[in-house]
Amino acid sequence: QVQVAASAVPYNRTFPREAMKVQSVAWLAACVAALPDDLSCYYEKDPTFAGSIETGGGKGGSYRGLVSTTVSGRTCQKWTVSRPWKDASKFKPKKDVKSNDSVKWGNGIGNHNYCRNPDMSEDRPWCFTMDTSRKHKKE
Repeated sequence: QVQVAASAVPYNRTFPREAMKVQSVAWLAACVAALPDDLSCYYEKDPTFAGSIETGGGKGGSYRGLVSTTVSGRTCQKWTVSRPWKDASKFKPKKDVKSNDSVKWGNGIGNHNYCRNPDMSEDRPWCFTMDTSRKHKKE
C-alpha cells in the first residue's frame, strides 16, 4: 500500500463531499502514476510489480523523498552528525542494489536530514529530531 502526504492533494472547502471524491481520485491517480519509479511515496510492504522483485522496500525502506520535518513540525537531524543525538551518526550508508528485474533497497542514509527507516524499527520513515527533549528524540 502506498502512502502520500495529505498536502499533495488540494482540498476544496466549498463542496466537502465533492472535494473528498476529487481528493480520492487525485490521490489514487498520483500514486498509480508514480509506480514504481516515484520514491516520494512509501510502501507498507515490499511492492510486487509484474516482472519486478523488490526487497527491503516495505515500511518505507524504499522511501527516498525529501521530507525533513516530522509530522509534529520538528526539524530532522542530519544522519551524519552526532548532535543533539549521537545515535543518528551510528547509522552507516547501505547502497541500493539494482538489476534489470530487481531492487534490494539499502537504507537511504547519507549527508542529509531526510526521513528514512534505516533499521526498519518503525512502520514508516522517521528521523532523529533537533529537539533536545528525550520525549521528541525520534519521530
